[in-house]
Amino acid sequence: MRCFYLVTAVALVTSLTGCSLQHTCSPTCCPLCCEVQGTNPQNEVRDGLSAAQWAARVKGADTWAQQEIILKLASFGPSSLCYAMEWMGSEAPGTRYSGAELARMIGAPASPALPALRTLLHDKQPVVRIGALRALATFAKDDLEAVVKDLARALDAEEWEVRYHATSALAAAGYH
Repeated sequence: MRCFYLVTAVALVTSLTGCSLQHTCSPTCCPLCCEVQGTNPQNEVRDGLSAAQWAARVKGADTWAQQEIILKLASFGPSSLCYAMEWMGSEAPGTRYSGAELARMIGAPASPALPALRTLLHDKQPVVRIGALRALATFAKDDLEAVVKDLARALDAEEWEVRYHATSALAAAGYH
């Protein structure tokens, strides 16, 4: 019974103050907000953890563990997009890369992440730019015109790895 009161209290506080991730919530965005708004009545879990619990594990995790976490979060679908958006704004390059990877794995429903991914194309860290290119390639398959200029600009990068991923992204989108 205490759990019911705790969940109700959290729901009330969140509904009054907004999402803790400091973004505008929508039914397809944030699992926490969706649970509070009642659009996710099953309170989905993967391997015993909610999306929020999986997302909390990414900080401090090694690269392999981060990949597992991203896969678990992607299985929640578009409702995990808020974590990708939050991570793309992180100070840690590995976390920014993880945000781009999560958006890539979510696929077309992650289109609200396009502006953040375009910003990552100008990141100082090549690995972050590569993550953004890989994600943009996913969107290019559905809407080539929306991202082809961004992908083409990356062909002029200093690092061969970035140029390689830009070429791969364009090829995957059918641009030859």
